[in-house]
Amino acid sequence: MRGLKGAIIQIILLIGGLALFWFFAPFQIMKNIHGYAAGITAGRTHLAVAGETRRDAYMNKQKLDARSDDVSRVSGTFFSPASPLDFIETLEKLGTATRAKVTIDPVQVIARPLPDIRVTILGDIRQALDFLRLVENASKLMEIESLNLNTSSGPLLDSGSGVLGAKIPARTNQAVNLIVVVRAITKN
Repeated sequence: MRGLKGAIIQIILLIGGLALFWFFAPFQIMKNIHGYAAGITAGRTHLAVAGETRRDAYMNKQKLDARSDDVSRVSGTFFSPASPLDFIETLEKLGTATRAKVTIDPVQVIARPLPDIRVTILGDIRQALDFLRLVENASKLMEIESLNLNTSSGPLLDSGSGVLGAKIPARTNQAVNLIVVVRAITKN
């Protein structure tokens, strides 16, 4: 009898254990399935974002490649701080194109990639205005920092003091003295 009771208790415990297992096991399995599903969803999202990022990078590279000629052309309009002689030679060429007497002197300026250059033009008003037009329309970018235009009868224009003469001389062959300080525009 004792053996029968023990066997019945073991069977009841076995059936109870199986019932508990069948009752709680699905919860644990479902919890694991939900965890794995969340991981898969996060992985898919990460892959989708990475794919979009790669596609965007490819499109940007295509746009940059299509604009590389423009970028190199625009980069060519700046003076390089590594070659200050290019700036001086450009001003000399512009000055000689006016067929006037040209003097070029560096102006000491601290903390600039290239020094400002003072250009003095001795000639007539047409030559002075031609030089200004050539500087403004040059293939490389330059900025006029100051401008003084004088005749034998006095100043016509002085950007430093704000003096502005009454009028530009009517005679285009009247001698003028143009002093311009020009700054090179660099990439940096």
